[in-house]
This record gives sequence, C-alpha cells and structure tokens, in this order.
Amino acid sequence: MRKSTRRYPTLSRLIDACARHLPAGLRKPPGADPETGQPTDERGGEALLSHAQSLAAAARHDDLRAHAARMTQRTDDLFLLVRLAIVLREAGLFEEADSTCRHILQADPGYAFAHYELGVSLAAQRRHADALGSFARILTRLPQDERAHLQVARMQMATGRHAEAEAMLERLRGFAPAHEDLPWLAEFNRYLASFPLEAVRAQATAYAESPHYIWEEDIVRRIVQALESRRGFSLVRLGDGEGAFLRISDEDEARYAHLYRRNRQDRARVWFDGEIDLDASGFTQTAAGLADVIRNADVVGLPPVSWIEHEYRTISPISLSCLVNVVRAMPALDTGQGLCTQLIHRSLHHNGQLAALLRGRARIGLIACHPDAPALLARGFGIGEVAFHQIPGEKLNAALLGPAAVAGRHFPDRFTALMQDLSQPLAGELFLVAGGLLGKIYCDRIKRSGGVAIDIGSLIDAWLGAPTRPGFFTPRDRLGPA
Repeated sequence: MRKSTRRYPTLSRLIDACARHLPAGLRKPPGADPETGQPTDERGGEALLSHAQSLAAAARHDDLRAHAARMTQRTDDLFLLVRLAIVLREAGLFEEADSTCRHILQADPGYAFAHYELGVSLAAQRRHADALGSFARILTRLPQDERAHLQVARMQMATGRHAEAEAMLERLRGFAPAHEDLPWLAEFNRYLASFPLEAVRAQATAYAESPHYIWEEDIVRRIVQALESRRGFSLVRLGDGEGAFLRISDEDEARYAHLYRRNRQDRARVWFDGEIDLDASGFTQTAAGLADVIRNADVVGLPPVSWIEHEYRTISPISLSCLVNVVRAMPALDTGQGLCTQLIHRSLHHNGQLAALLRGRARIGLIACHPDAPALLARGFGIGEVAFHQIPGEKLNAALLGPAAVAGRHFPDRFTALMQDLSQPLAGELFLVAGGLLGKIYCDRIKRSGGVAIDIGSLIDAWLGAPTRPGFFTPRDRLGPA
C-alpha cells in the first residue's frame, strides 16, 4: 500500500525479496510433514507458493485448485496466503482467489492485505459495489491508507457515485496533498460524470448506423477503384493512441489537462518508452495534424461500441477517455468520408479480402518495423516486389519484436526522412502501413502523393508471430511456418 504502517510493508518488495532466497527445484524441504510432504517451516511455505506459480504458468488449473486447497488447510501464514490469492486471481481462478481471501479474513477480520486483494479481484469481475465494500473496510483500520482511498474513489466512480468519489479524493488530499494521482483522478471523475456511457453509446451507435458507414465489400471496391484509376486513397483507423492526442477544444484541454497529459505520456511510452520528450521533440505538434489526416481520409475506422462499453465496465482511466474523445471529436472531422469499424484490418484479413487484394501484385509498398516482413509477404502472397520502408517499432514491445525491429529513433529522425521519401509521385501504388499514430500521417502523405494506403496496424505483428495485441490475433494468423 502506498502509505501504510510498518506492519504492512510494500507487497512487491516482499515478494521480490522472498523470490531471491527461494531454493531452486525444492519439492520436500526440511520440516515437511512425513505423511503428506507438505512443508511446515517458512522456507517450505515459499516452496509451496513457488509450486503454485509454476502450476499457474503451465495453466494446470485443476492441479492449482487442489494445491491451493491444501495450502489453505496447512498454513497459518496469512501473508503467504494473500500471495497465493494473487496467483489464483492472475490465473483467472477468481472463485478460488476470493475464497482464499475470505479464509484469511476469518482468521483476522481486519487484515488489510486480504481486503485489498479481494477488492482487486471483485473489481476485475466488474463487481464494483462489492469491491467498494472491501476497499472501504481497509480504512476502518488504516484511515490514512492512500491506496485504499484511491480504490474506494475509483469504485465510487464505477457505480456512478461521483460526488462521493470527489469527497473521498478531497479526504486523501487532506493528508497527502502532493499525491501524484490526485490531479488526474479528480479530472477523470469529472470526465465520467460529464460523459456517461449512455450518451457516448448513443453517439457511437449513431455513427455505426450512419449512411456513411460501410462494410468490407464496399471498402475493397473503393480501394480497387483507386488502384485502377491511379488516384490517392487512405484508410486510417482510430484507437486509444490516436484518441489520446486528438484535441476537442482549448477549454476541454484546460479542464482535463492532467488526465490528458497522463494519457499521452502513457500511449507514447508504448511507441518510444521515454526516448523523446513529447513537447520538446515536436511530437505533440506533429500529432495535432491528425485532425487534418482524418478529414482527408477516404475511410475512417472508429472504435466499436462494444470496445467503448468494455472500457466503461472496467473503468479504464486511460483507454476510456481516449476512445470517448475519438467519438467526441468526429463531428468536427466529419467530411462525409466512409466510416467503418476500427477492427477493419482484422476483418479484411480473416475473410480473405486483404489477401485477394495483395495476391499476385507486381509491387507494393510496406511501412513497418519487421525486417523479415518483405520476404514473408512476397512469398505468402506471390508479390513480385515489396518496396520496404522500415521504421523503428514499439519500444515497449522490444522483447516481442526483437532488437532489429526497434533499432533507431522513429521520431523525429526516421519520420522526417520517410515523409520526404513519400512526397515523390506514387501513381496509384498500394501501401500497407503499420506505424501507430505516425502511421496515420504516413497514410495521408501517401494519398496526397497519389498512392493507396491501408492502415493494417498490428496485423503485421500477427503475420510475423509477434503477439503485441493479445486477444485480437491468434497464432493461426501467422503467415508461413511458426
């Protein structure tokens, strides 16, 4: 907990410290019960927890359930059991995690760690009212626990109790006025109160039911027409990264300054991981040009209503306001362009229409980070030549993408050079673009130079077997052998 008594030390530090001293491969440590093999000393308890973690990592859920039940019966180390509850929750075994926390609370009804982890589990299950009660109980024993105050406020927001959430944050401000989360969280509470789900859903649904909303077949037809007539075309998709940098108005920027700054820093961390200063580098100013990119696009992919609803259910401070700002910005950016789902890249891939567009082409352009992508696409789709414009990939996903895919600095170095390259006449050349927010600007430059740009985003990662967007693509989406 962010500010707690010595009785409740920082959880992550304790776990790290224990892990450093855990004997490798320990199964029956000294002090084990001779009949059951269950350890009875402290080091044995750590070995039991390590075994639970191994079962969770291997997705052996039935074995994990049985092992957790034995641990709960055999140990009275409450902090060890809290950590077991975390393992169970992170494995998706919410019922078992909650049961473990309640077992702890039977032994010590005021044990703050158990109340906290139970609240986290209930919140993950979207049982926000129950989670609120669990977090609130911490404050009866630790009335100045900062993290509990923040979680109580978030659950009050989730249940529509915005005045109470504001009061809870004010209470926290009374004894921790410099807490770094207070400014943006207070603005997030006001944001939720100003833009309730019902109103946002209605606006997003109106776009999905608009006469300008088009489906895969019509999109492919428009792309083919642009290719045949050798005229410029761009399809761009808007998600939380783009929404973070869209500006609604100066008044809106001032009202939610801390929230928006946090959103932008978080999204930029994925792309650059602290490599640049957003303002000093000129990135913020460049990103402001996204509005003109959207106005000039032929087709714009918008977040589906189901995605927006999900963010409201989980009360995601960053993604929620970013996606909602896409919807809020569209009235000023609507030029009659075609509208579609933001997930259009996945639809075109899964139904084979993107493959049909690519198959047998003499030449295409590709903007992406993967050095192996040109050969893979040429082989997989029978393309004669793939003109490759490599850009540095997402720095935060370096472990998934590999060092060759993230080498160099995307902005402003590579961005400036590539924008110059794309200013040459492109005469109807087809481009696949995967470059985050900057990729949308590339699409616009391609269109203005007479090329045809399709924003495929993380589909390129799926083709190369790099799972940068878990849940959106599967190993079956990979091109060629694994």
